Amino acid sequence: MLMLVIATAVPSALGGFLVGRLLVAFIAPGIWALYMLGLTQEWWGYGVGDGWQYGLIVGVAAAGAGAATGVLVRRAVYRGTDETLREVS
Repeated sequence: MLMLVIATAVPSALGGFLVGRLLVAFIAPGIWALYMLGLTQEWWGYGVGDGWQYGLIVGVAAAGAGAATGVLVRRAVYRGTDETLREVS
């Protein structure tokens, strides 16, 4: 499960940081859910094994939390920059 959390949270956090909108926190879990839907329907891969529902829930949570964290980190980083620029002007 740890690898699943890392594999979904890190790219989602990067996406959230690059985009900078909280909408990403809703899109990233949707992408993970669509990926799992494709596996269960055997659109790609070889299907899922026992306990795939736990992977779905953990993956959705990790993707959403990772994306939200990336957005919040970006806002924190750029907030300090904006305030500094306003003081200089």
